[in-house]
Amino acid sequence: MLDVINYAFTFTINFISLISIGSGAKEFYYRHKRQCFNVACYTNYMHIFIKGLFSVVILLSLTGCFGLFDSGSDTVVDDYEVTWIDLHENRSLNKGEELVPAYVYAAGHNKLFIYAKQHPLLTNSPNKIDTAITNYYIIERTKNGFQDKPKYGPLTKQSFDSLCVKFGIKNPEFDMTYPTNLY
Repeated sequence: MLDVINYAFTFTINFISLISIGSGAKEFYYRHKRQCFNVACYTNYMHIFIKGLFSVVILLSLTGCFGLFDSGSDTVVDDYEVTWIDLHENRSLNKGEELVPAYVYAAGHNKLFIYAKQHPLLTNSPNKIDTAITNYYIIERTKNGFQDKPKYGPLTKQSFDSLCVKFGIKNPEFDMTYPTNLY
């Protein structure tokens, strides 16, 4: 691009100097006019090529992730969702933010509460589920866009059962279940 600008500048200065001299200006003008036209055509083609190349790069970068990135969600109730991103092992309970970390394998609700069962991920391998441990969670439902009411957990089975009695949750049903043998 700088070559084109430099050539145009040189042509203009030389043309002005020849006009002031008066001899051979017409021949000089027509000879260099054709060269300037060729340079202008070249820059136009380059401009089209650069735009096309840029468009291809943008399209490839936008479509490149669609085949590699996967996610899903199931609504428990209201804005509460069990979601996973990229790996099923990352399944968690969310309401705009993560309320129960991965791996949530069961969830249910009644009029006042959401409850969930969770197997934590192994600390040394964050994509592996530790099925030897089961944690329980009780979350008080809210209509707000964010969770502003208490969340209880992780709980043992005994703590979960005692809180269910305390809160009047009779026979909590985990109607949303997910596989625990993903490997």
